[in-house]
Amino acid sequence: MLNVDFQSLLLENIFMRLAFIIALLSCGIAGVTYYFGGIWATWGWSWIWFPIVFALALYWFIFLFVCLTIALISEFQKQNGKATMEPNRFCQRVLGQLAFLAFVFFRAKVKLSGKGKINFKKSFLMVSNHVSNFDQLAIISRLRRANIACICKKQLFSGPMGGWIKACGYIPLDRKDMVSDAKMFELASEHLKEGKSSIIVAPEGTRNLDFPNPQLLPFHAAVFEVARNAKAPIVVTAIQNTNAISKRFPFRSTKIYIDIVGVIDYEQYKDLTNAEVSDKARNMILDRFEEKGARFYHISKKEENKEQQNNE
Repeated sequence: MLNVDFQSLLLENIFMRLAFIIALLSCGIAGVTYYFGGIWATWGWSWIWFPIVFALALYWFIFLFVCLTIALISEFQKQNGKATMEPNRFCQRVLGQLAFLAFVFFRAKVKLSGKGKINFKKSFLMVSNHVSNFDQLAIISRLRRANIACICKKQLFSGPMGGWIKACGYIPLDRKDMVSDAKMFELASEHLKEGKSSIIVAPEGTRNLDFPNPQLLPFHAAVFEVARNAKAPIVVTAIQNTNAISKRFPFRSTKIYIDIVGVIDYEQYKDLTNAEVSDKARNMILDRFEEKGARFYHISKKEENKEQQNNE
């Protein structure tokens, strides 16, 4: 029998190469079908397009099959009666790989900058703006090797992947139950303090459906108590264009930008109030938006110049 640690490592390595494995399998089946299925002998080079198209179709069919399999496993996880579970790195990495493949499917290219600012040897609280349900998926798709769980709305736990994200150590929030939310924040602090997982949270508390007016909703300062209780660093992250995916897919690709704009260490915020830390993090994101505003799809240089002329 393989020990549990070695089994987890083996499975993690397999799923860390999930995209490559699916591509290799799809190309192999398509090539064999083309050559040994009689297509090459009958039609020759005039049907060279067949294995390419067949491989692409197989790729997404296998991807869908993997998703359905995980969704089935997820249903069993829902039945364990627990509101939360200990973070499982294998489940986190599988979810990260699926998120990566999902963005390939949606023709969205996720660009990450500032990764070197993060010390992955220590657990951290990552805070970001929130404009789309794709936000946290975009982050974990690019930080697939990191041990990260998310604080998210309770309703997601009843969805198709609810059991799986629970196994990843995700923490549910119920906006109608402040007592329950306080307990969940305490649990998040424990995960940070004990090094079980880093945590991602959106201090706005809900999606900014009126973006870009305003660009950011007010932050809930209580969120930063999660980091304070664990004396953990706060990683401030700015996300752009995840809200454009649904409008641009399938005819246009989407460029998503995730910028690690800075890290606020415990020594830097220990003497500040949560409200002051909240304002500091919020201003860091707004500053990045001002600096990189041309990246937004709703802003073009032509529109900016026209607006400036009108103001003058």
